[in-house]
Amino acid sequence: MAHGHGWGSACGFTPVGFPTLHGLETPTLTSTPPYTRYTETLSTSRPNPLPLSAAVLAGGASSRMGRDKSLLMLDGERLIERVVGRLAQVADERLVSTNHPERYPFLADRVRFVPDEGGTGQGPLAGIASLLAAATHDRVLIVATDMPCLNVALLRHMASLPTRADVVIPLLREGGHPETTHAIYHRTALPAIQRRLAAGQRRVTSFFEDVTVHTIRAAEIERFDPHHRSFVNANTPAEWEAVRANADCEG
Repeated sequence: MAHGHGWGSACGFTPVGFPTLHGLETPTLTSTPPYTRYTETLSTSRPNPLPLSAAVLAGGASSRMGRDKSLLMLDGERLIERVVGRLAQVADERLVSTNHPERYPFLADRVRFVPDEGGTGQGPLAGIASLLAAATHDRVLIVATDMPCLNVALLRHMASLPTRADVVIPLLREGGHPETTHAIYHRTALPAIQRRLAAGQRRVTSFFEDVTVHTIRAAEIERFDPHHRSFVNANTPAEWEAVRANADCEG
């Protein structure tokens, strides 16, 4: 199980036209564009998507893998296709953060591509800022492209929580790292993120002290995902082989 998924090339820019964040609070931890928009018809057997934007961070260099992780094949589909398919059961808008939409022609009618306007090498926090600025909805569920076992029930639970927090994020163990690429961010967090980026602070959690954070702890997560398989990712060939060996995402 990996934390801080090593995305080294998201995007960095300063969006304009968004309101400043007033009344910043100390974090409250509780338990509980040039691209075309898309249309997609969902199977009636799937749950109706929620009024939510969901996004895949696909700007990483995949340097430790040695090839583009998003295009790795698993059970007959590309990894990014698998992730987008899970998100389509959760959110009525899907986004992909990338400067290379030409790599994903098979997604053109399923997602909206968001460019990394600050260029490569800016890190995932800059990518989150770009996605918050571009999304139709105020809330954006953000995941990594190398998470093949996303649990739709858990994601829908996170999106349905009655909270006004700026960030809704899982924490698998006390004292551990929050799952920053399996979290929901509200557009109200954007000014705080921009300030951290302007100060050269690119760690995703750097702005948490400026906003309200709702933490989902292990006991709540395990109601939907007892073995925490949702958070498995693959940064190296060895990790990918382990994922392939358990592609059914059980145990």
